[in-house]
Amino acid sequence: MLKLCIFDLDGTTADTIEDLSHAADYALKRQGLPTHTLDEYKYFVGNGIPKLISRAANTEDKAVLQELLRDFKDYYANHLTDKTKAYTGINEMLKALLNKGIQLAVYSNKADEYVGIILKELFPDVSFLWYAGNRDGYSPKPDAELMMCFLKRDNIKPEECLFIGDSNVDIQTAKNAKMRSCGVLWGFRTREELENEGADFIAAEPVDIVNIADKL
Repeated sequence: MLKLCIFDLDGTTADTIEDLSHAADYALKRQGLPTHTLDEYKYFVGNGIPKLISRAANTEDKAVLQELLRDFKDYYANHLTDKTKAYTGINEMLKALLNKGIQLAVYSNKADEYVGIILKELFPDVSFLWYAGNRDGYSPKPDAELMMCFLKRDNIKPEECLFIGDSNVDIQTAKNAKMRSCGVLWGFRTREELENEGADFIAAEPVDIVNIADKL
């Protein structure tokens, strides 16, 4: 029986790519480095902000990356939801799951301090059992350790969960936690990537997740 749906944030519940790209471009410009298109940023994100910065700058120079990361955070903290919005149908889907008695959680590679701010801004009347971003002491997704801590706390088994995301990282996270996965097609990546990674289900639109939940 399905008890908990765990969602990725960027590219799954929220379209964050413009604000992320603007923050990264701001940092790059300050260092005299070239900027990128939105489509390029869709493949830079997914593994946390430090990795996003490293990919965008195409460097492993620690001093440069430190400056870039500082500038990114300075900008992004003040522009978290300038362009960020919920994908069409997400709010209705989340409420439909709650109405079925299925609880909700969010597990993101975004810095932890940003996750709650965005969720409260976009989904003020949706109740989440828990939400978490990248935290000190824990590896980012696809590592599932932090997520498993929440499951243990709430006495929920992995087989009672469905992990929902838009990238290969999310499908890998589900596999590492030994739970079922659902890839979504409205996010930053492709059906081919999700299928090649072995997603158990594919959702073309948010209502599909409700239909999948009905079968589990």
